[in-house]
Order: sequence, then C-alpha cells, then structure tokens
Amino acid sequence: MEPAYTQIVPLVIVGTLVIALLTFAFFRLWEVEKRLLAKLDELPVPFALALTSEPGLFPNYRRFAIAMMDLARQSDPLLRELANWKLTGMVEVAEGLARGSISFTATETWRSTYQKLLLTLKVQSYFSVAWVRSSDYWNDTPGKQSMHLNYDLVERGFHIERIHILPDSLWAWDDPEPAAEIRPWLEEQHARRILVRVVRESDLVNEPDLLRDFAIYGDRATAIQHIDERSRTLRYDLTFDRQSIRQALDRWERLSLYASQPLRFRHFAD
Repeated sequence: MEPAYTQIVPLVIVGTLVIALLTFAFFRLWEVEKRLLAKLDELPVPFALALTSEPGLFPNYRRFAIAMMDLARQSDPLLRELANWKLTGMVEVAEGLARGSISFTATETWRSTYQKLLLTLKVQSYFSVAWVRSSDYWNDTPGKQSMHLNYDLVERGFHIERIHILPDSLWAWDDPEPAAEIRPWLEEQHARRILVRVVRESDLVNEPDLLRDFAIYGDRATAIQHIDERSRTLRYDLTFDRQSIRQALDRWERLSLYASQPLRFRHFAD
C-alpha cells in the first residue's frame, strides 16, 4: 500500500494549478473589462452619460449628435460658416453649465428660477445686496413680487439680510438718514423682519468690486444681477460653483464693514 503522502501530492499539485489558472483568468478578465470600459467612453455617446442619474442629458446629447450628423451633410459653405459661428456660442454655454454657471436675459425665466431656488434651499438663509440707482429699482412689478416672496419666506423661518447701496441722490453725505422717497421701502422690509442695512455708494469708491447687485442662497448658489443706470435688468448670472460662493461670502463680509442700520431702526431695536 502506497504512503498517504504520495496520494496527497498530486492533489496539491492539481489544486495549485487550478488556483493559478483561476487567478490568471481573473486578472485577464479584469484587464479586458478595463479596456472595454475605456473603449465605451470613446464612443460618440459616452457610456457614463448613458448611465447618468439625470434622465434628460442622454436624450439631449443624442438629439444634438443626430443634428450634427445631419448638418455635416449640408453643402452650402455659408450655412456651414454660420453654423460653426452659432455652435461655438452653444459650446461656450455648455461649458459654462458644466462649470455650474448659467445666465438669464429674460426676467420672467429668472424669477421662476429665483423662486424655485429659494423654496428648495436646505440652509434657509438669503443674503442680498441691492445697488439702488433709482426709484424704479423697488417700484417695478417683478421687484414687488420678489419682495412678497421674501416676506413669505421670513414667515416660514428664513433668515434674510439685505444691504442697500445708495447713491448721493438717495442718501446725501450730510444727512443721517436715507432720502424720504426710499424710507417706506426700507421700513417695510424692517417691519417684515428682514435685517436692513445701508451704505453710501461714495463710501465704496476705493472698493469698486463691492459695487454690484449680488445674492447668496444658503450654501447652494450665488447670483449677480447686471443692471443699467436706470435700474433696468440686463442679465442675471447664477453660479453653483463652490469657489464662487466663497468669493461672494468674502465680498459680503467686506461690504458689511461699511454698512449700518438706519438710525430709526437702531432706535426700534433698542
């Protein structure tokens, strides 16, 4: 009868070979999978885009790709030139969106976005800077609608602060209080529990980057409103980029050093 070890040795050898073959096969499959995923990402429609959690991205990408292929079949040279010019602008917009930035030129579209943004904030705070150029700033209908939304949010527990940058025509350098025409608007906000502060435009002559309309929406986004000399809106730039939010908070802190509550509000607080 053969010793037991002579029967075990072949089994050990076979087992070792099986393990080695399985290990080799595993690493080969792993390498194949990596190469396959890399190739899938090189397809006209990246594989990762098809798996994104945002359902609208893939259909839009597909529509755009089909349109580009159809455009490539166009033969008119002027059409191709105009298409390239138009597409360059579209690519720049898409690149901005990828960085977390979007611009609005239509006031109503912005108002709808503004309302949805405020109503979906997890951090219920809203810091706003109003660079007031004329009485049109607070008397137009969209502005009044936004203020009513602010009042509703305060009732729901939001913390809202607003700093008003006023020109000499609305706050003379030798007057302790802002002009009579703007006081009712300031007093209304104060009465509705919005923290109101004011700063003279002339006090910021050495801080030109503080002269702007901007807002900070919780910890989620920041926006800049571009207006003309008559307080008419030209464009809104909304940004969800973390660095832009930090920069806006820094700008807010710097502006706060110049701002103060109107005398009558400080009297009421006392």
